[in-house]
Amino acid sequence: MLKKLRLRLQRYQQLVLGSVAEFSHKAAQQQFHPDLSPAGWHLGHCVYTEQYWIDEVARRQPLAAELRTLYVPEYAPKPERGNRLPTREKLLAWAQEQQRLNLDKIEQLYTQKQSSRLLRRGYLIDFLIQHYAQHYETLCQIKVQQHQQLAANYRVNKPLHGNTITPDLYVLPAGIYEVGSTQSDRAYDNEHDRHQVKLAGCNLAQQPVSNAQYLAFMRAGGYEEAGFWSDNGWRWQQKNNIVRPDHWCQDADGRWYSIGIDGPADLPASGAVSGLSYYEAEACARWLGGRLPHEHEWETALRQGGLQKTGQAWEWCRNPLFPYPGFAAFPYDGYSMPYFDDAHFVMRGGSRYTQRVIKRPSFRNYFEADKRHQFAGLRVAFD
Repeated sequence: MLKKLRLRLQRYQQLVLGSVAEFSHKAAQQQFHPDLSPAGWHLGHCVYTEQYWIDEVARRQPLAAELRTLYVPEYAPKPERGNRLPTREKLLAWAQEQQRLNLDKIEQLYTQKQSSRLLRRGYLIDFLIQHYAQHYETLCQIKVQQHQQLAANYRVNKPLHGNTITPDLYVLPAGIYEVGSTQSDRAYDNEHDRHQVKLAGCNLAQQPVSNAQYLAFMRAGGYEEAGFWSDNGWRWQQKNNIVRPDHWCQDADGRWYSIGIDGPADLPASGAVSGLSYYEAEACARWLGGRLPHEHEWETALRQGGLQKTGQAWEWCRNPLFPYPGFAAFPYDGYSMPYFDDAHFVMRGGSRYTQRVIKRPSFRNYFEADKRHQFAGLRVAFD
């Protein structure tokens, strides 16, 4: 089992390393969006985190202060990170060597049969794999923002047309259901404890809102009619003059296209819309005559096989992140506890850039309501 886990971790190490290697020296140090760090920082942070937890188990001396003050988020404001990074070549060489050493150190920890809870059932390796996977998706977000600044003169080949077809619905009966993690040795702390919830029942769209449906929302005055929006959402939309999804652009003829990690491309009509804030998702759901689902409704319907096309875009849920009964922070306080603040809303499912290791029914992603650089869309629930 140890050999298999080591190979899995090595694959995710290389996934992030290879992604950063695709950036030029200048681009690896550049901040393309206020909410995103430079690409090179994400690699350094992942390697630092790997070293930190290995040393925590082995009870070694803390890592050098210069690494801690750069790669621990609390000590390095995002706008300052790029100027403090080493050159791309030095960063890649350091990261690759340190990753190799870390693999050997982890294997030694398991061979020595340390008693730390972090090592039980391969938890430490799974924890680091998921950490790499989350930062890989963030690197994909950075690539999209980079391409948005570079995109020009793209011509749409197949124009997108609006579509208001009512989606097929899945009936979720009222009842008592179980939610939460069934993978105690892999899941994050906010997925515990598995527990029962009472649901009033609802109908959920079997498919997420598509690009064509969202274009119909826009053409129906979705960004112009305050009645579709919450008070906070309308104030945000008016203040920031938001009129389209974050990943959408128009060509010279006014036709919409999207920006992905490989640059501009036509928008597939049936593809899940992406690049929405919670406020936009909420407004679109109201326009369709419904609402966003509670995350417990979403998870229950998924486990019953009632949801299709999950994993194309993260799907906003109506509720903020909150602790489950029996919640206990592990392996540190900072992963979930600071975000039980009623300001971070849950997203479920994953995007096309989300790695399979975190595409599980109980995984809870979360962002503030105004964030839209992530790959998020929506699915509609009806009472």
